[in-house]
Amino acid sequence: MTEEQKKEWAAMEERLMPASGKAETVAGEIIRAVDRIWYRWYNDGDKINVGYGKETCNGTARYLEKIRGSEFPAEVWNGSLGEDAYTDFTERLVEEMFAFIKERPELETTPNTEDSRMDFIDDDLDRDEGEDDED
Repeated sequence: MTEEQKKEWAAMEERLMPASGKAETVAGEIIRAVDRIWYRWYNDGDKINVGYGKETCNGTARYLEKIRGSEFPAEVWNGSLGEDAYTDFTERLVEEMFAFIKERPELETTPNTEDSRMDFIDDDLDRDEGEDDED
C-alpha cells in the first residue's frame, strides 16, 4: 500500500471499526476482520488453521472468504506458508480488502448483522489440538 492508502485505511479504521464487538457497517466489519488476522500474526504469531490460530483466526478467515466470494489459497489453510510468505499474505489481504471497500463505497453505510469473529467458528474444526480439553 502507498503511504496515502495506509493513511486512508487508518482513517477508515477510526471511523468504522468499533473498540470492541461487531461493527455497525459491513465495511467496518471487514476492516475488523482484516485487522484481527493481521494483529494475530504480527503480535502473537497466529496463522490461520495452525495451532492456536485455529481458534483465533479461522472464523474470521471464513467470514472474509464469504465477503470476498472466494477462498484463500490452499497453502493458507494447510499451514504450509513460511513466515515470509504468510507475512506477504497478510499484507496482500489488507491491500485487497482496502480496494474491495473502495470499489463498494455503499459498504460504509450498509448495516452489518454478522460478527466476523464469532459467527463463523466451527467448534469441531477450530480447536488447537495441542491444548488440553477441560472436562
